[in-house]
Amino acid sequence: MALRLLELVLPQAHQETKDRLLETFPCAGRWEIPLADDNVLTTILLDAKRVEPLMDELERRYSSDDTFRIVLLPVEAAAPVEALKNAKSDSTHKLDLDSSRVSREELYHDVRDASGVSPIFIASVVLSTVVASAGLLMDNATAVIGAMVIAPLLGPNSGLALATVLADFKLAVRSAKGNIVGFTIALSMAFAIGAIWPLETLGSELTSRSTAGGADMAIALAAGVAGSIAFTSPVPTSLVGVMVAVALLPPTVAAGILAGAGYWQEAAGAALLVAINVTCVNLAGVATFATQGIRPKLWYEAKRAKKASLIAIAIWISVLALLTLLIAYSYGFQIPSP
Repeated sequence: MALRLLELVLPQAHQETKDRLLETFPCAGRWEIPLADDNVLTTILLDAKRVEPLMDELERRYSSDDTFRIVLLPVEAAAPVEALKNAKSDSTHKLDLDSSRVSREELYHDVRDASGVSPIFIASVVLSTVVASAGLLMDNATAVIGAMVIAPLLGPNSGLALATVLADFKLAVRSAKGNIVGFTIALSMAFAIGAIWPLETLGSELTSRSTAGGADMAIALAAGVAGSIAFTSPVPTSLVGVMVAVALLPPTVAAGILAGAGYWQEAAGAALLVAINVTCVNLAGVATFATQGIRPKLWYEAKRAKKASLIAIAIWISVLALLTLLIAYSYGFQIPSP
């Protein structure tokens, strides 16, 4: 059972209404400490699936108070085990969250931190591009996999999907900047490497990423689902991030190398693969977040976010259909041989 420690600061005047509210949320423990200025610190140990509805209700009631604060902390372990039974009782509580994902607040902060441009993000893109370029040029699959593990483009694309289901314009802009910077760095570096490196023949690693097909779409869709689940569940991001890197970074680097080396037709195929993968990753991400019930806490924001999600899904599907026609046209409407 996943547990969270929620620390709440409120004036003493709200003590009675707060206690009545907390009684509707079974928890493993609750402690209170008087603070200065007639405030009270309430610490609550509860099941992770109850965090989001409780925080929503607390914010709805007390956010207008200047002293109101909430701090959410993860819990690695707690003892004794018998004392935790109350935290998982009454599983039919109407405000319970789907236990398969973390709270919206945790998800938002994790994705927001990973989607912006920072020195670490730039360094990750540079390192993964160098490793991927070396693997593609030397036809070394192990090196390409090494670049996949870094997965620098996971955050910005997950950020775009989450911004869509939450109708969060600021997060969308932040994620778009991360994507633009990441792809620009990767393409520029790869183009320079392709122009300098003597590329007389194309190895299997480069060739496999210079064309696009139905299997590539399936990989990208699976990558989008995996990347979204990585942020909404306890599964380590670095593990499922490999799938996202498979769909995004290697073909981007391949497009740059091929263009730099003068293989324009092959570079166009790799660029088409990148476009398909970005579309599939974001389409799957939006659908996954929406399916998991991630939405804004206010009803009017939720209505707007639902509309934005439907529009985004329709746009991504339309783009994917157009890209599919381009693939079919590039093959002369024939299924390419394996």
